[in-house]
Amino acid sequence: MNVIFHFNVPDKLGYALRLARKVHAGGHRAMIVGADADLDKLNRWLWEQDPNDFVPHVRVPRSGAVAPRLLPTPLWLGEAPAEAGCGLLLNLGDDMPTPLDRVARVNELVSTDPEDRSRARARWRRYEELGWSIQRHEVPS
Repeated sequence: MNVIFHFNVPDKLGYALRLARKVHAGGHRAMIVGADADLDKLNRWLWEQDPNDFVPHVRVPRSGAVAPRLLPTPLWLGEAPAEAGCGLLLNLGDDMPTPLDRVARVNELVSTDPEDRSRARARWRRYEELGWSIQRHEVPS
């Protein structure tokens, strides 16, 4: 299992939107986890994109239950990894997402804020303890 820390992300939601487009263009499925307010904003942004850039997505409710007809949706937005599982998880949140048993790769998005970086270091240590392969990616400014 792999985790990539994307450091110095100037705009986590904008960066997540670009990654979501890239993942979808590659034919993959992903889940983005984080705070409700961030996910609601990202959900709105996804709907407002040019039709040529649209990424089919579903906003997962707190219960985690998604209607069966929506299960194949390529991008899920929720507070925690959902039951259906996706190979890729993008973490916008402050904490390490759990459970991770259905995830092959995690992308941790880390801003330039010192507190965000401190929380990221704690998550890094936890991934190390779990034996995950960790990569560092510096986002160019």
